Amino acid sequence: MVTAHLAARAMPYHRDISQAFTTGPPGPAWLPYVLAFTVLVYLIVASLLQYTYADLVGTLAIVEERQDSNLVFDGQVNVSDEKLPIEPEAITVKPTYITSSLRKTTRRLREVGGRRAHFRGIGLQFIYQFIAMVIKGFIQANLLRRNEVSHHIAGFVASLMVAGPMMAWTHYVISEPSQKSWYGHLCDLTFKDWKKIMPVTALWAFVQQLQLYLPTALYNSAGPYVPKADPVLIAAAILLNIVLFGLVMVPALVTLTRVQASLLPENIQTIVTFDRSFDGKVVPEILGGTGVLGMLDAWKTFDWASRRRLLGVYAKVFSLQFALAFCFVPLYTAEILLARQIWG
Repeated sequence: MVTAHLAARAMPYHRDISQAFTTGPPGPAWLPYVLAFTVLVYLIVASLLQYTYADLVGTLAIVEERQDSNLVFDGQVNVSDEKLPIEPEAITVKPTYITSSLRKTTRRLREVGGRRAHFRGIGLQFIYQFIAMVIKGFIQANLLRRNEVSHHIAGFVASLMVAGPMMAWTHYVISEPSQKSWYGHLCDLTFKDWKKIMPVTALWAFVQQLQLYLPTALYNSAGPYVPKADPVLIAAAILLNIVLFGLVMVPALVTLTRVQASLLPENIQTIVTFDRSFDGKVVPEILGGTGVLGMLDAWKTFDWASRRRLLGVYAKVFSLQFALAFCFVPLYTAEILLARQIWG
């Protein structure tokens, strides 16, 4: 969000420099490539940070569940290789989570998947996002009028079309590495699975488009006497985006991910531990149930400790992205000023 605002403020400088490339006096031939390379490096690093810590670690944090905190020891317990008799009683042990720390989670990923485990599944995510982008562009260009509302309608429909690959990605990244690739998880999906996840995917897609639309609508609602660069207007749009993310988008994402995880086959081992029955809410079809976690149960079984832990993950990701932008903006600003000085 901060980066988007800074980029918007820099657009006049981009136009000046673009005109100077064609109409101004000749300058160093390497300077445009330096500007483009700087932006490219920033986008790559920011995208990898987002994928590893927000998408990958965030998904694991949504799935990981609290272990029993009351452990009963009957008889003897080993402490420092000595037998210490204790009375049979419940000993309270504070539960630990792998996803309570970014460093702990990435260490766990390296242990089970090697050095490239930070980016496992990135190929599948790129593919289904590219497919969604193509579908969205086709719908908007051929079936709807080009306006702000049609843009979000097309995005909603495109998300529904890639519901299956999205679930295959979730199954792949929460599973321990095996001979089954992400393509194998994708091929395992059946039409019945698509039907089970379509309602929750629709909910998530609607909330996603709502989060994108409302801050933009607020920003564009300024009257003719309010400049678009008004800091109050920008702050209000950013604040609304943050509120919508925390109060609406996070619950929708948690619900979607946990419903997807409830369809993971029993024979597949996972990176983090979670109750496959989700506190008995998932009833197998052979016993007369649906075999999938309900949307309301998906959120209810995600306790407050897990919600705080997930929000902590997102807060750390925001801090990392802000620090990256803080390093990038001065460098890019210096390059812009240099270009303006050369081309006048």
